[in-house]
Amino acid sequence: MIHVFDDKVMKFIEAHCMAVIATVDEQGQPNSSVIYYSVDSHNSISFITKAETAKYNNLRKNNKAAMTIVDRDSPQAANIEGTVSFVEDSSEFHQVLESITKIGHKMIGDFAPIIKLHKGRFVAMKFTPTKGKYTDFRQPVTGAEEVSKDF
Repeated sequence: MIHVFDDKVMKFIEAHCMAVIATVDEQGQPNSSVIYYSVDSHNSISFITKAETAKYNNLRKNNKAAMTIVDRDSPQAANIEGTVSFVEDSSEFHQVLESITKIGHKMIGDFAPIIKLHKGRFVAMKFTPTKGKYTDFRQPVTGAEEVSKDF
């Protein structure tokens, strides 16, 4: 089980389903993209992409990534660094795909945008945090809360 910060921060991550994930290519050039994600009972952060995307190609060669989750209605954010692994088990793959499909319908009443991209087969991935920071700017100027943790 991944222990992401404390219960408060884990609830923040679970309450959201969209993040920006950043990867780097072989030359060290950054790439970022929006993903829909789900958190399973083991607190793993799962998402899907398509083969032939920059994200997929970058993660195939370098599994390190960073993820930012922002609350669009209040000034809170989680910035997480970690590693990404490919979901090989077909049952687990289908669970991730189904979860992301449901999130797309909940968020926008349609499929998640990645599903509409014509760039190869679906690939499910799991993000494992190694370090992160949660910031809550809802407090007065002198009381902003910031929690950092190495995993």
